[in-house]
Amino acid sequence: MTDPNHAIRDDIAFMRALAEEGRQTPMLGGSVLLAAGLIFGAANGIGAWLTATDTPFGSVIWAAPLGGVVVFMIVLAILKARLGGRPGASSPVNRATGSMWRAVGWSIMLMVVALCIASWRLNDWRLMAAVPIIVFMLYGAGWQVAAAMTQSGWLRWVAFGSYATALLTAYFASDPVASALISTLGLFSLAAAPGFVLMRQAPSLTV
Repeated sequence: MTDPNHAIRDDIAFMRALAEEGRQTPMLGGSVLLAAGLIFGAANGIGAWLTATDTPFGSVIWAAPLGGVVVFMIVLAILKARLGGRPGASSPVNRATGSMWRAVGWSIMLMVVALCIASWRLNDWRLMAAVPIIVFMLYGAGWQVAAAMTQSGWLRWVAFGSYATALLTAYFASDPVASALISTLGLFSLAAAPGFVLMRQAPSLTV
């Protein structure tokens, strides 16, 4: 039977390691966030263009985000294989932030599926307007946790920017084109750009 006191000591030791290493250990995974921002930002932009223009491809607007998911999953598999050999990959900070971003990613995917089912059952696809709102709320939560773990003040501003973008997309929810454009800019500036900065801060394979 597990000793409760021993489990508590282990938890305290883990949290202490996070606090001590957070300032010294760069957060890995910037390349994944960069890829997510670029791929889904581009898919979002294509969707906005199809919505705003009278093109013969307008009826397959759903193919843009679906194609983004397929491309991202392929890129993610490649990046994960490369990140495993990076210095600091097994540190408590990177294990914790990696688990956190995986939870954010799964939450986003399941949220989209759930809203699709609800929209179909209610015969009201306006529910899908909530997708970018929830996405940026989850990004804000992810960046806020990452900022706390790594003691990076600039990441807190990224978190606040994500929350602000969620509110902005909510305000423009009645205008699909405006909402899509705001989401596109948000993905580029609040996922791709911070991911690029983190990627540049991460140590190389040679130390």
